[in-house]
Amino acid sequence: MVLKTLQTICVVVVCGISLSYGMGNRQVSPTDKTSIPKETKNDAIPDKATVPLNVPSVSAMANKPSKLFQGGVFSFSPVVKKVAPSVVNIYSERVQVVQNSPFAMDPMMQLFMGKGFNFDSLFAMPREIIQRSLGSGVIIGKEGTVLTNVHVIQDATKIKVILQDGRVYDAKVAVKDDKIDLAVLQIQDPKVELIPIEIGDPEAMEVGDMVVAIGNPFGVGTTVTTGIVSAVSRFGGFIQTDASINVGNSGGALVNMEGQLIGINNFIISKSGTSAGIGFAIPINMAKPAVAQLNNGGGDVQRGWSGLLVQTVTPQIAKTFEMDIPMGVVVNAVHSLRSAKEVQVGDLILELNGKPLPDKETFYYRLAGIPVGETVSLKLKRKDKELTTQFPLIKPVEAPEKQRTTLKGNHVFDGVVIANLSPALEAELNLEGMREGVIILGAVVQNAALRLFQQYDIIHMINAQTILNVSDLLRVLSSEKIKSIKLIRNGKTVEIK
Repeated sequence: MVLKTLQTICVVVVCGISLSYGMGNRQVSPTDKTSIPKETKNDAIPDKATVPLNVPSVSAMANKPSKLFQGGVFSFSPVVKKVAPSVVNIYSERVQVVQNSPFAMDPMMQLFMGKGFNFDSLFAMPREIIQRSLGSGVIIGKEGTVLTNVHVIQDATKIKVILQDGRVYDAKVAVKDDKIDLAVLQIQDPKVELIPIEIGDPEAMEVGDMVVAIGNPFGVGTTVTTGIVSAVSRFGGFIQTDASINVGNSGGALVNMEGQLIGINNFIISKSGTSAGIGFAIPINMAKPAVAQLNNGGGDVQRGWSGLLVQTVTPQIAKTFEMDIPMGVVVNAVHSLRSAKEVQVGDLILELNGKPLPDKETFYYRLAGIPVGETVSLKLKRKDKELTTQFPLIKPVEAPEKQRTTLKGNHVFDGVVIANLSPALEAELNLEGMREGVIILGAVVQNAALRLFQQYDIIHMINAQTILNVSDLLRVLSSEKIKSIKLIRNGKTVEIK
């Protein structure tokens, strides 16, 4: 049973090769999920546009009703006709430096040096290999703004966008949101005028609603699959669907029956690397901060910070609030540098921007879709009173300053890299928990003593002295011999003596 469970893998669906990664652990950065595609021929990417633009206007397409029943026959054709011009294929190139010896595959050298000889150790020569990958994208702006996944274009030196009608454009990465694996591309042609897809509301989708997925699986060309919404709010907000999503579908569109974009196809769970009916899409609402960042000059997305740590209301907690049905989230912690000054520990948050909150995943998912600077409204219950509070989301603050330090000395921390925890560092490391203190980032020296620690351990106490910052730790290490250490690891206290 355990073996079968371990065989289940999460697969990034970018053409070339499937790569496993775990979505349950949100500490895994999307940049760690990049797929390394197989080499293809140099002529795999078209060089220039060949087909003229001749498609209906956006307004005409948007006003055209989606009649799925035509002459008594049910068909997805109206949805596909409306959406397909806005879904594109994306080719990217990246350069990888390898150390393979040019003599390793030479049969004469193998005969002379002997079978199994390590040529790389003697004739190692770095050389560059151009790797190509294939994915999908969705046009959201008529001036050439395209959404796709970060892993489709990660480290790319060349990106080309191929339209359904065959036209080809160079594109550049304008915005990256590594936390949710979303990228915004900008076509490098000031005269381009495309058909953007109509945007829908993912939160209006219910389990069982029919959806259509469009992309370019395995490089065979634009392909349409259908299915239903299998679940919502998976892994912090992702839409789960049984519509077939395969290698190359990454970055493609997941649309509702009105032909409106509700999600960007992202990854699948499969034992074989091909669709097993468990696919996931990024809700389009979560792309709002990336689009806002595009309007602010591009770059990496800065997500808003509320300064609140919450938990889902359990049946036990519901009783304390005299609730028949558990609903909402409870505030467990409020950061001292919070922007939400009106919120207190123990408050029950019932609604965010007028929408109910069934659990903490929904709370963080909705916050993730609100750009920095925008105001959020919370409906609270405090004891027997209900009230509403509003505050703007701000960038995660770096307070205290990081003070990244590599420890040196005749102690077990020799070679360990540490820093002061702050909301900004937690956001950078994709952590959550409103923790304070000194965090272990890694080590520059590998020795036996480092087996005591794990990355992202928080140094809580040394010799019964509380460590609040890097300065506290340096002072203790310079003045005392270490007798005991208390760490916070995954929310639990670990003591080392």
